[in-house]
Amino acid sequence: MKTRINNHDILIVGGGATGLRAALAATNKAAVDVGIISKVPILRSPTAAARGGIAAVLNRTSQDSPKNHAADTVRAGAGLSDVKAVNQLCQRIPEEINWLARRGLPFTHENNNIAQRPFAGHKKSSGKPAQRSCFAGDRTGQLLLHTLYDHCLNQPIKFYEETPAVQLIRYKERIRGVIGWDIAAGEPLIFLADNTLLATGGAGQLYEFTTNPLPSTGDGQALAVEAGYPLKDPEFFQFHPTALARSGILITGAARSAGGILRNKHQQRFMQQYDPENLDTAERDRISQAITSEIAAGRGDTADNCVWLDLTGLSEKFIRQQLPEVYTTCRDYLKINPARQQIPVKPAAHYWMGGLPTNLAGQVLNRQKQPVPGLWAAGETACLSIHGANRLGTNSLAETLVMGKTSGEKMVGRTSHTELPTKDLENQLQTALKKLCFSNTATNKVDCWRQQLQTAFGKQMGIVREAEGLNGLLAEIDQLTRKVEKQKTDSLQADRRYRFDLIRLLELKNMLRLGRLAGRAALARQESRGSHYRADHPEQNDIRYQAHSIIGTAAQQNKIFYDRVKTE
Repeated sequence: MKTRINNHDILIVGGGATGLRAALAATNKAAVDVGIISKVPILRSPTAAARGGIAAVLNRTSQDSPKNHAADTVRAGAGLSDVKAVNQLCQRIPEEINWLARRGLPFTHENNNIAQRPFAGHKKSSGKPAQRSCFAGDRTGQLLLHTLYDHCLNQPIKFYEETPAVQLIRYKERIRGVIGWDIAAGEPLIFLADNTLLATGGAGQLYEFTTNPLPSTGDGQALAVEAGYPLKDPEFFQFHPTALARSGILITGAARSAGGILRNKHQQRFMQQYDPENLDTAERDRISQAITSEIAAGRGDTADNCVWLDLTGLSEKFIRQQLPEVYTTCRDYLKINPARQQIPVKPAAHYWMGGLPTNLAGQVLNRQKQPVPGLWAAGETACLSIHGANRLGTNSLAETLVMGKTSGEKMVGRTSHTELPTKDLENQLQTALKKLCFSNTATNKVDCWRQQLQTAFGKQMGIVREAEGLNGLLAEIDQLTRKVEKQKTDSLQADRRYRFDLIRLLELKNMLRLGRLAGRAALARQESRGSHYRADHPEQNDIRYQAHSIIGTAAQQNKIFYDRVKTE
């Protein structure tokens, strides 16, 4: 089997907004050779699913400032946010918004200025809602992706689409690139680089009911974990409170910020009982837990286990102009007009606060908190601890832009002059290929196993968790892992072009690996904090657990270490 070798100064794994922003930052700083590999076509990257906006303080006043933005972010993080990382985000994001505006991102404007709207958890010094979220209707992520990609096409950046990464290449403790798989050609590709950035997004597909698209299987995190590096805070999954009850399609939080009201089957505004101060603009973890409580108490829809989002107080003109995606989604999928009929919604897995531990530059850290030479991570793949135990709405795209730019610039000039021996590279290639060997007779089982994993995750590691369920989840994961490993394999000599079943197998292996670590971390954290709610340990325990969980793999997978949070 022929194998092509591609050499780049910088290799970016993932073609979403984080990877594209990093590529632009690197090529703008110096004449470097950048390659981007993506499992899907660039414009199908999960960034396109982001709708709400980008949080930034554009007009500093006595009532609002980046300092206020940082304070809100830290408060929402429930004691696990890194203050330095948060300050870096809040200080730098206004510059990124202006940079995007100059490059043509069609932000919604008001009085010749970029319009900003309130979002849950963002407040002024007075305690009133702060208008911080810059937006382009409710298609911000899609338009951001298109804008960045358009500018990347004018730079010396080479794209390798439909090329998932299979394995990191490592030599003498330095990451030297990745081994990928060309889906169209049905053959492996070797990518050698001085620096490799993992920007593959989150792992929302661990859940059956999720706002995340199919490619979100935690591939970047799994690559690093398999190479022996730890995960940080993997127990913290955020649930978005308003997704369509049957499909999981996201209904942006901007709908609630604009005046949407959550109601139970008795048409009661139930958030008055759970958060009378913030009501329907409370932070996502509180609303998700409140909806779960209403449904459990029998005050939700019995057929779809949902509540209702009431936008009938808004005019149809306003919804069409400010929330066009909400309008078309309700029209096309529910055959309703949201200005006249209520929307059935319930929480769906949305964002992973955990990920690969990094420093402020974006370098991945090992168990000893030392940078791994040549390996970087940013966006949802990384855990810089900006979001702590619960992310504020519209802070994710902010992190994407700031850390994409930061890591892109920092990778420039960090070169390695160590040659990778041919024999060593061949051995790593053979190891990678074994992951893609799979009997044709068993291909129909992959999707079944994936659904079993998703069902178990949603049931046992959803919004409400307890020890018995988490132990059951871990047992299910171990059983599925054994089934996958016992399958007879065939060689890769046959025609492998467009064998998407091989990619689904690779994704399943990644999901099982990450799911086990996340489950173990959730079981070990015997408290409730942010998005992690333990019914058997409902109180927050700062004495023991105001710390980041650090969990490794292989021989270290039974050990969890806690890194105390610095509170100054």
